[in-house]
Amino acid sequence: MKKTRVLLEVSIVLSILGIALVPVTGAALDCVMQATPTQASDGSTIALVLVVLNNNGSQANDVKPSPITFVPTKTASAVCESGPSPSSVNIPEGESKSFTWIYKVKSGTDGGTITFNGLASGKDAKTGKPIASNISSATVVVKRPQASSPTAPSTSDSNKEMPDYNREMRLPSIERILVGEAITIPLEKELKDAEKEGRDTRSARRFYENGNEYLRMALNLHCLGNYIAANTCAVLALRNFSECKEILLEGWSAEKIDSEIEKMLNKAKDDISEIEKLIEQRRSEGKDTTAAESLLQTGKDMIEYIPNYRGDPYLAYLIAEVVAHFLNEAMQEIPP
Repeated sequence: MKKTRVLLEVSIVLSILGIALVPVTGAALDCVMQATPTQASDGSTIALVLVVLNNNGSQANDVKPSPITFVPTKTASAVCESGPSPSSVNIPEGESKSFTWIYKVKSGTDGGTITFNGLASGKDAKTGKPIASNISSATVVVKRPQASSPTAPSTSDSNKEMPDYNREMRLPSIERILVGEAITIPLEKELKDAEKEGRDTRSARRFYENGNEYLRMALNLHCLGNYIAANTCAVLALRNFSECKEILLEGWSAEKIDSEIEKMLNKAKDDISEIEKLIEQRRSEGKDTTAAESLLQTGKDMIEYIPNYRGDPYLAYLIAEVVAHFLNEAMQEIPP
């Protein structure tokens, strides 16, 4: 039930952000599509890459991408020149593989956008049953061709510069990446504590490792400037971390989690007040409080993120734990 709900929430979030991600119930494969570059001119080529991660409990055999479909707007169009490459692969458990296509785009008279869609499917190596992924999409902005001769400026909508959808995802994607990096701190500790207690953490550990893999992909894509794909990977990372936390909490109700979050936030307010007073005292004594101030600010910043993730109580709980971690670190860094 939780998994279906989270998948639905992810789909809604990505839809709002202009990224199509349709969940498949019981999906054993996760895929992310990315286009490079995300803006193109008439006659240029783009590389379309579908990254497929095997979340199945065993190897996925004969994994193939579906035929790519695309939806153009205005006068934009595209033609496939090659791909997919490779045509099929076997993907070991917990690993990822990618498929690549090369498309040539045409702007026509007004340019537009082209949204590419695809998914992957294969067979469970143990049972032979078919398995499939979510549908993922990537959008390319095709620029309107330049006029061949100077013309008077026009105020019509067709002549307005198209919004840079990729650039708009730069800040949302880095926020999710930062949140993902931060919540690995309590998750890793809780996994190790659970393992010391003799609990079976294999399922939780698998979600945790998948989350880290998506986070690594998100960081790489962000560095390459593909912010839409980076954001998609970051959302998938957070989803996997949420699943990991749910397993570790062993069936806590949403009400109990909300109550614990409120307790942690109330304590955080008291801790912040105390830390600020101590920092002010030490600063007046001429002592260096830079490290403590930096950690305190990080804790405060994390508090601001919690309302954005209240739709997923497990993620909100993890962020509240991160707040407690940084405030504790700040307290320890205050000079005696």
